[in-house]
Amino acid sequence: MSTDDKWVMRGLRESDPACLKSAGEVSDYIDAVGFLPLFKNSVRGFSVEEHVPSAWWWTDYPQRDPWLWRMQLAASKRFWYGKLFDHCAGFVSKKWIPCFANLRRDGYDFDSRVDEGLVRPIDRDIMRMFSAQSQCTLSDIKGSAAVKTGLEGALTRLQAQGYLCVCDFRQRVNKQGLPYGWHVSVFTEPESVWGQEYVTSRYQSRAADCLNEMLQSAFRFFPDADEAALTRLLKG
Repeated sequence: MSTDDKWVMRGLRESDPACLKSAGEVSDYIDAVGFLPLFKNSVRGFSVEEHVPSAWWWTDYPQRDPWLWRMQLAASKRFWYGKLFDHCAGFVSKKWIPCFANLRRDGYDFDSRVDEGLVRPIDRDIMRMFSAQSQCTLSDIKGSAAVKTGLEGALTRLQAQGYLCVCDFRQRVNKQGLPYGWHVSVFTEPESVWGQEYVTSRYQSRAADCLNEMLQSAFRFFPDADEAALTRLLKG
């Protein structure tokens, strides 16, 4: 979290028995909880940040950097990753994907939203790119002639609504075929990773029932959480 001009991470000391010290341990914890934001938020303890060593962030050591671990987890197909919780990054375990998709989409496939006039033009243009290819990098989308202003907001919105996820991170490649620069997000539709039948398997349930199931699961790990704050995060 940010305090004035300094970024302060609110995590655990390495000596704390509850501290998670590897991507594998973080994976297992997310699987147990079912869904978890990456960074500290309005629900105490409900984040990866609060369970890993504070000093390990952005160290560029693959074995000791939660920022790099998130890339491994996103590419593992074990989790739905993206800007899912209050416009911030987080994870949903495979078990909870159908419930989460139904809650966020409220039973609407993207095409159904388009048919009912519920989609902004830029959101429609971005999603059309995935009819021609299953994955698009952030650079691909930025380079599309159809996508102009408002890109970041549109991508955040499509992730929050449950239509896009981040499935990998890649570096650009130069003329010699060598990678360079920052890793950029690779986006895809959840159905491309886990299959339409699985992702939409809770469409017949009420969104309110899916929310209640997720709340009850979260309260097993965070019994003192404020229900209104947790509901806001889960509903997006």
